[in-house]
Amino acid sequence: MEEKRKYCGEFAKLGVCRECGTVYAAEIFCGKEWCNVCREKMESRRFGRLYPKVYRMNGGFGFFVFTIPEHMRPYFLEKGNLSKLRTFLRRKLKRIYLDLRAIARWHFFDTEENLYKYHPHLNIMVDALEYINPNDLCRLKQDYKRFLERETGQKIATKTNPQGKVDVFYRFYSVKRIKEEFEKLQSGKKKQSKFLKDKYIKEIRKSLQVGWSLDDACNEQYLKIRAHKLKYITRATFLIYQKQIGEKLKGFRNCSIWGKFEKLKLEEKEKIDSEIKKEFKGDVRGLIVSRGQCPFCRGRIKWAKGKGRSGLVDSGICRGGEDLGGGIWVVAFGSRDSPVREKLIINEKEVVEDKRYHSLLYESAMNDNKWKERVDIYG
Repeated sequence: MEEKRKYCGEFAKLGVCRECGTVYAAEIFCGKEWCNVCREKMESRRFGRLYPKVYRMNGGFGFFVFTIPEHMRPYFLEKGNLSKLRTFLRRKLKRIYLDLRAIARWHFFDTEENLYKYHPHLNIMVDALEYINPNDLCRLKQDYKRFLERETGQKIATKTNPQGKVDVFYRFYSVKRIKEEFEKLQSGKKKQSKFLKDKYIKEIRKSLQVGWSLDDACNEQYLKIRAHKLKYITRATFLIYQKQIGEKLKGFRNCSIWGKFEKLKLEEKEKIDSEIKKEFKGDVRGLIVSRGQCPFCRGRIKWAKGKGRSGLVDSGICRGGEDLGGGIWVVAFGSRDSPVREKLIINEKEVVEDKRYHSLLYESAMNDNKWKERVDIYG
């Protein structure tokens, strides 16, 4: 494992904006959650790719966590069994939410409890306008319980859980519900809230003191809660490599997107970028590029096939470029009329030499006479 970790990010792929011709390089990472080289960068890339989906959950969202009982977890070390459970929950949720739109991602360990103990639980963010019907929630828990018992051949009930209850966490968030909860706290009907954390309550009060309306203050906190939940879902939990578990889960598709999300308009993309900037203190342009969008002109990025050495130390793709964060680099700035824009989009492989950066886009292409032509990025 140390051998693979050592070379994580050694190679990179190239992309060019279809509109302005700016050339980007994205380091290719192993994507393993326990990798110290790329863990944080991959978390930021996942957040950047999924945030446009979460942005569509502007009316409210439901947050589920389905935890597998401890004595049944060995059965769910197999990828096929994890996929089967995820598919089952998708079908059941589709009966409740007819136009189901959701993001589902597995966490394999509980980072607050024990980093060595296998603790699989499925996190789901569902686009929803209202709190789930209590009868539907009860039926969902019963169906989940029956599925676990049928698949594993074991009973949920144990000495520590004699009633056989399943661990299903559910909470609904919306601007309206945040407002109602805050008003109850202000009027004294409630002394403490499990729904709203103290930091959100304090921020709402600060916003009211500087002249914000209650609706605007609650909407601001809703956006923060929504981003926080996505950060929670996209974080890595498999922090310490365990060979037995790692080999069984190798190649497993951890994250799934359910349903159809509408394409974003230009003004919506700009609004998303401003919201992301509030959550990240550093440069967020890398997050924008990770979802295939140019941060300078909002055009689509065409990623070329193949790869070359990233060359952060020696001569390579990224050397001399501008780091945008998340393993994303600007190799060279271009224009719409730049020859490299057309060549990268049409041919998908090209060696480019820039006056300032002198970055070799594809080292492997140097030996091929077909791709030896050099193109000045500024034309």
